[in-house]
Amino acid sequence: MLGKDRPLLLSSTIREDNAVLAVDATNADVWRNGEIVIPQGTLHVFRSKILWEKTCHERLRIHNYGRAPVEFSFSVEFDADFADIFEVRGVRRERRGQRIPTQLVQDGLVLAYDGLDDCIRRTRIVFDPPPTRWSESAATYQIRLGPGEAASYRWAIVCEVGADSQGEIKPCYEKVVQEAARALESAHAREPQIFASNEQFNDWLNRSIADLHMMRTETSYGPYPYAGVPWFSTEFGRDGIITALQCMSLIPVSRAVSSRTWLLRKRTRRIPRKMRNRARCCTRHAPARWLH
Repeated sequence: MLGKDRPLLLSSTIREDNAVLAVDATNADVWRNGEIVIPQGTLHVFRSKILWEKTCHERLRIHNYGRAPVEFSFSVEFDADFADIFEVRGVRRERRGQRIPTQLVQDGLVLAYDGLDDCIRRTRIVFDPPPTRWSESAATYQIRLGPGEAASYRWAIVCEVGADSQGEIKPCYEKVVQEAARALESAHAREPQIFASNEQFNDWLNRSIADLHMMRTETSYGPYPYAGVPWFSTEFGRDGIITALQCMSLIPVSRAVSSRTWLLRKRTRRIPRKMRNRARCCTRHAPARWLH
């Protein structure tokens, strides 16, 4: 929020490699005591975010293109309902866990939820620089920008379950973007490069490869193509196997498939004899059930 109004959207795009979301916006007229103190379009608001190593890093850059200094406030509002995927899609639960009061810490806050499974789930948000003031639902900055001046603000969001903690979190947007770019460049260097005389075909192929990189998730068994976006991101047996086999010559995503197949066979040997026929039926004719 810029003052009391939301910024006006100018454009939004995702980088070609799917690494960064970039949003351009500007301010509406800012009124004070019945007068316009900051005309519409004076401020350029550039917001970008990236998901990296289980953390969402965001940066907000505000540039004053006016000829006079401006003083204003902006707020970042947040909340967490900890709704599961079925609730998001419209299912109403008879019972829910308990929302734990928001905890304000020195450089951020913690939103937490005690589930019916007795598992504590947390959303931690850390700001850099610290806000001028904040509450359980908003962080507010009071800033002043001279003509042509700009200021940047960063925050990081991480989700934790039970004893799984990310440790110390630092909003380091620029460093994370560089690390993601190097990782993608390293991955592309190990892959064959395909070019055609048709530019539209090249664009389609590059878009498809970028999407596959976005789906590929590192697991303890190796890289595996996750699916289910945007509702959720998880393993699918049949879809993952088909994707891995079709892309074997382009992107190495099949190592986890063979590892999981070996693990499944090992576990099948431990199944009681009376259940083996049913297990073999599932493994032979319903590979989509392997990972569910």
